[in-house]
Amino acid sequence: MKSFDTLTTMADHLPAEACAQMRAILEEFPDHWDHPNIEQVSFTQLIDSPVFLVETLDDLAQVRSLDENEDQRLSLLQAASGWFDIAEWRCGGAYAVFCAIDSTNGGAKFYVPRTIADQVPNVAGSIRLKTELDDSNFPFGGAA
Repeated sequence: MKSFDTLTTMADHLPAEACAQMRAILEEFPDHWDHPNIEQVSFTQLIDSPVFLVETLDDLAQVRSLDENEDQRLSLLQAASGWFDIAEWRCGGAYAVFCAIDSTNGGAKFYVPRTIADQVPNVAGSIRLKTELDDSNFPFGGAA
């Protein structure tokens, strides 16, 4: 699994759309930047984690929802779960993106390429379950 701690390193491996989404997050908190150049702001310093790019099926064991079984959070390899703060297709469906906010500042964000996501039904299943949970919380037209 690759990890990226700045927009500069992220841009070397992920599409511009993915970087634009992270840039928007960084732009919301300029008073907390550890570097004057947004391209060099540390994700870890700001949201407590780098951004990860899943490269193998085994890497999905590190993508954990807020669901627990026997006091351990469930991974995408174990089961589908709607208990992510973010679980959606992005970049035109080329990536599944997951995040479970587990600190006061945020949490790890995982990009799963479609070629890997399509091999593990729990990826699409988790996105479907998250969407259903969001829709059930907003019964008059879906999530706000």
